[in-house]
Amino acid sequence: MAPDILIRAGNTVPVLRRTLEIDGSPVDLTGVTSVTFKASGRSGVVISGACAVVSASEGVVDYDWSAQDALVAAGFYQAWYEVAFGSDVLTVPNATYLVLQISSVAQGAWSYSGDPSLTPRDTVRFYLQDTNSDDPQMADAELDFLISDWYPVTASYINVAAVAADTLSTRYAAEVSVSADSAIVALEQLQDKWAAAATRLRALAARKDIAGPDVGGIDRYDEPDPNEKPKSFAKGMHDSRYAGQQDYGDEISTPVSPLYGDPGGWW
Repeated sequence: MAPDILIRAGNTVPVLRRTLEIDGSPVDLTGVTSVTFKASGRSGVVISGACAVVSASEGVVDYDWSAQDALVAAGFYQAWYEVAFGSDVLTVPNATYLVLQISSVAQGAWSYSGDPSLTPRDTVRFYLQDTNSDDPQMADAELDFLISDWYPVTASYINVAAVAADTLSTRYAAEVSVSADSAIVALEQLQDKWAAAATRLRALAARKDIAGPDVGGIDRYDEPDPNEKPKSFAKGMHDSRYAGQQDYGDEISTPVSPLYGDPGGWW
């Protein structure tokens, strides 16, 4: 499931505009005292700031990200709005949470040309299927590091993509599950997803590496040498020690026994 709110780490724009709703209907913000946007993670509340009311009757508010928000680590967070009417407080949503994803790639640029053959990074990103700019997974610098570190060892961009998938699996293992609007983002499932992707990529690399039998020294256009007798082979051709040196070819010759010398009718 895609996050309800997505922003890249370190960014303070664009302004977060949202319509506050309860059971599918806008919350009337007429006479509201304050609207606060909050987000929490494993360490507790990491974002808490006042919103500006854009349209009271339609429940539309803006949240302007602060410089402090830009320092929040990349990851997934539970987010909500607290609407105060004097001493009364309404939480929106009032049963679950919104999913806030702070993408890690803002700590480095993310790009994909759409042509997997253009650069090694595009090749790896294609196999990894990290091609959606709205849901980026790994920064350019991160993929470049994996390529420089692993391609010399594996000589396979598919295997580099498998290492990237393993890395993402480890990254999501550190996250916590987030519930939002009657749905749950179970991040352990993302961990399993990327681990399975790594397995599939390695299997794909193994299939690509399969080659035919290596028959060295034979050219498909070779022709028999007309000056050489045809080779003659048969089962048991070396079974008799009395056969001596056997002839190769289609001419009849008298075998010579290494034990008795000239055959002279010995056979």
